Amino acid sequence: MELSGVVPSLQTLGDRPTAGLIVRGVGEWAWVVKTLGMTVSWVWAQKEDWLPTCLKSELPEVVMTTNRNRLSTVNVILCEHKPPSWLAAWDQANLIVSTMDGSFLRSKWSKRIKMTHNELGGLTTASVHLQAYSSIDRKWIQLPPLQTLLTTVYSVASDTVDMGTKVSGPKVSMLMGKSRVQRMAPNTYHGGGLYPLDGKPGVKPFFILRSVLVNGWVRRRLTTVEEWTVKDAPVRIVKLAQEAGEDMNRLWKSLRPGRCLEHGLRHLLSGIGVTDRDGRISKKLLTFGRAEKEPPTGVSVKRGIAKITRSLNETSLRKESKKLKHKRISAF
Repeated sequence: MELSGVVPSLQTLGDRPTAGLIVRGVGEWAWVVKTLGMTVSWVWAQKEDWLPTCLKSELPEVVMTTNRNRLSTVNVILCEHKPPSWLAAWDQANLIVSTMDGSFLRSKWSKRIKMTHNELGGLTTASVHLQAYSSIDRKWIQLPPLQTLLTTVYSVASDTVDMGTKVSGPKVSMLMGKSRVQRMAPNTYHGGGLYPLDGKPGVKPFFILRSVLVNGWVRRRLTTVEEWTVKDAPVRIVKLAQEAGEDMNRLWKSLRPGRCLEHGLRHLLSGIGVTDRDGRISKKLLTFGRAEKEPPTGVSVKRGIAKITRSLNETSLRKESKKLKHKRISAF
């Protein structure tokens, strides 16, 4: 599967944390957790037509079902929408992350964070709230804000697309400073800015974009692949959905920016201290939580050696004691 984001060096399959996904048609958590080096164990939906069947070829060993009895124990459950009510009694995952409120869930620790797309180098001003609930107590570490580069619609729009109307180029080809939506005419926007999300329902925006075919600039809409890439969807996934005959416009509306989900989940997991120095997610820490006080590097090893040495010394003393006792008995 082609994925966006930075992939840390992966553990062996048995050491990778497992995730269960609760979806409603899109299945976007599937490619996000793959990016983070996790293994998808199952995908559950309330209705059969909510299952992302177009992903079956990419996830051949993953159980996709509407039957809760087929769900196995996992390290984390990720919900595309509000968690279903049956999760309140679910005890086979001690961490649940959702994009909507799940305050009815039984938890000893919870955390809510907000991720804004363009602040993460994304192409919209959309925001995503992630809410985490844990059945074990967690300690939160306040992390510094992420530093990202600004991007524009130019980054996803190909200059070889054979469509659009030839127009004069903008006076300034790149908007400087903070990324923003720049309107140039009714329903027409600067390609050096962000993608607008507040247009009329069902009316897609036009952009002024470069084109090598007309040796200049054109006014055109984005292609379906380009539009999905605006929300960070992998091209491979877009093509699979198209081949499966999915309603691309309907799915796109419900699609949340992948950067918000990926960086948000990474932020939550780093904040509760379940990632190692290489950025990999620790299955053990995710399952059992972080120790209250972690010894400095090397201390735990030294303690282990000292413990083994004491044990050997005690064993040796017991043997010597038995020998002396045996000699005394023989002397009598």
